[in-house]
Amino acid sequence: MTTTTCDLAPSPARTGGRNGTVDLVRLLAAAVIVLFHAHAPGGVFMTPAVAAFAAILAYNACKGGSSRPDALARRANRYLRPFLVWLVIFMVLRVGDAIHSGEAVLPSLTGWLPPNGTMHHLWFLPFGFAAACLSPPAFRCLHRVAGPVGSAALLLLAACLWLILWESLALPQGVRIFGLYLPAVALGMALASLPERPAPMFYAFLVCLLTGLGLRELAVNNSAQIFLGLPIVAAALALPLPDSRSTRLAADLSLAVYLIHPLIMAVLLRLTGLQIGTAALGFATLSASVALGLVLLNSPLRRLLL
Repeated sequence: MTTTTCDLAPSPARTGGRNGTVDLVRLLAAAVIVLFHAHAPGGVFMTPAVAAFAAILAYNACKGGSSRPDALARRANRYLRPFLVWLVIFMVLRVGDAIHSGEAVLPSLTGWLPPNGTMHHLWFLPFGFAAACLSPPAFRCLHRVAGPVGSAALLLLAACLWLILWESLALPQGVRIFGLYLPAVALGMALASLPERPAPMFYAFLVCLLTGLGLRELAVNNSAQIFLGLPIVAAALALPLPDSRSTRLAADLSLAVYLIHPLIMAVLLRLTGLQIGTAALGFATLSASVALGLVLLNSPLRRLLL
């Protein structure tokens, strides 16, 4: 079982198979998200990290395997099964923590669940399921209407307009998060419209960079997903490493680290003198998450938890 937070259809690359560079980007993105939740140095790049996950997800969903009859079931197993398992785990832990600290249980849960909360990091899994299922049919319809180049241009325009619109809406955080990274999904679809060669991908790199920086000059929040997250993905697609055991391990480990790091961080904060906002907490959480992730990937619990 080779599950990651992104759609696992092999990334087409000049190597003739799965793109090892993309798998390494996934692990790097997961590490940045850990640092963000620890309020540690490096966490400032959280927005482009999540955008990279979302763009890779959409790219792979549009490129491979989406027309198979079992695609929906495979994606439900990939995203919704671990979501439900970890949702139960974290809800039980939150209830136990509330009881132990003397807090009211119901407000603790309602503040964590949508619409008020994002379920911390778990929101990405149902988001990923929806994006992976809806991107391929939207991609095919758009291609029939506008062709590859026209599709890429329309998706870029839609991404920019959506980012501006979504930021202007006063929505609860637990609702807002589900639309915040749709521009990255759209741009992942746009990358899938381009030829799988270095030159078009480097052109996409420059277009995303300049467009995102323009949005930044207009004070559009979260434009880093366009001027940093998407160029990183475009560069990874332009410079593919060969598929290997180590790159596939990086992809699998990205999901394990993503899922378990809040639990690891909670334990470290309670059992050590580490403080939120320090590099020490970020490094310790990341190291422990990688270590436990490697254990889980090689244990029977992998089929349940990952």
